[in-house]
Amino acid sequence: MKNFNIYPKNFENWEFDKKASENFDLKRVTIAREQGASEDRNFEIKPTMSKPNFRSSLGINWEEQWSLFAEGFDNGIAHVDLNPYGTDQTVLLMPGAGFGDLSHPTTKLTLKMMAPYVKGKSLLDIGCGSGILSLAAIKMGATSAFGTDIDDFAIAHAKENAALNNLNKKVQFFKPTQLPKLPSDLVIVMNMISSEQQIAWETHRNLKFNHAFMITSGILKDEDHEYLALTSNWGWKLIQEQKDEEWKAYLFKVEQ
Repeated sequence: MKNFNIYPKNFENWEFDKKASENFDLKRVTIAREQGASEDRNFEIKPTMSKPNFRSSLGINWEEQWSLFAEGFDNGIAHVDLNPYGTDQTVLLMPGAGFGDLSHPTTKLTLKMMAPYVKGKSLLDIGCGSGILSLAAIKMGATSAFGTDIDDFAIAHAKENAALNNLNKKVQFFKPTQLPKLPSDLVIVMNMISSEQQIAWETHRNLKFNHAFMITSGILKDEDHEYLALTSNWGWKLIQEQKDEEWKAYLFKVEQ
């Protein structure tokens, strides 16, 4: 009996590395059927490609890795419960190369900080990884979400998860240089270590907005003083901070 894979509609037209596209592999059709994948969820079924999928080409069994740590991992899919963050919704995530399965305290901190601020606004998720923050923002009431990442595999993974949650029309993912004009009413999130934030923010310095809420995490509590000096130099105004174990998250007001 042949194996089959499911692919988001128009997958071959997605704008990311073509080699990754050729080798890209989603869950088998048995999983898709259990999740209700069908034409109305923007999926189509194709025979399994003989080429190795991008997960195995990276030498990592992502499903095995995610099964060890991802929240609510069942039958090949992580089920992220957003009830602790104020909404009776669930984000579904396929295993993949993008960071963000809710197993790390910084993801939980960022979701907690986001919850009161994203409703009715647009989200920019810098370093989107799996797309978890962008997808959660929509389920928290954001009107749209835009994610950027420098990793083609992460962008592919995030797009896969947007399709799985049927949020393709509200969530878009790009390389930083391909980011379109954004709405003015913006919440920006960055969940990464300080050195990566410096590089990422420099890459996004040409963003056009009047003011925005900036939520960051990925900072160890021992790095707090140095990090706040850095953000002060950027002109960010600290509003709130929280911590979970050894990690911290911050809410800033950013104006141009």
